[in-house]
Amino acid sequence: MRAAIYFAVAIFFSAVEASANCSAPSAPSCVSIQGSFDDEWAFTRCKREMEDYRSEVKDFIQCNNEQIQRSQQASQEAASEYDDAVDSFNRRTLR
Repeated sequence: MRAAIYFAVAIFFSAVEASANCSAPSAPSCVSIQGSFDDEWAFTRCKREMEDYRSEVKDFIQCNNEQIQRSQQASQEAASEYDDAVDSFNRRTLR
């Protein structure tokens, strides 16, 4: 039971830590401008920035997923080590 609680807490903090190591991209400034594009060049440039932004968001998501997987594995290993330590402690006897 204790291992499950430690595991859940570790995953939560690992997920928070994981997101801190991946840089979230910002939307291009051209999307916040009101009104129509001034010309074809402005439209094409903003479209290219949006495509780059999409790629950056995909990379950000992948980075988070990879770090979460590593954190979950580390959490599982820590929970297993804890269980082993508890078992070892419980096997010891008083002289």
